[in-house]
Amino acid sequence: MWHARLRHVNFSYVMKLQRLGLINMHDKQSGKCDVCVESKITKKTCYPIERQTELLGLIHIDLANLKQTMSRGGKNYFVTFIDDYSRYTKVY
Repeated sequence: MWHARLRHVNFSYVMKLQRLGLINMHDKQSGKCDVCVESKITKKTCYPIERQTELLGLIHIDLANLKQTMSRGGKNYFVTFIDDYSRYTKVY
């Protein structure tokens, strides 16, 4: 409980606080914290992409959902197109 209240600090720090009498722990915490284990999962490496040297050589596309918000035209999503070279952006 104290580990989570102190924003998932190291367990040795929690034990040090108990020894100093700053916190009162009735039971010993054992095992691993699920939140801490999940946050340390490694992700695949994202390799860098070479910047383009000509127009329309690479276009980045993103589709977004506005969820509960509707646009003036009654739409609830939008798509963006961004040219990598010129950074020209178009939103629909």
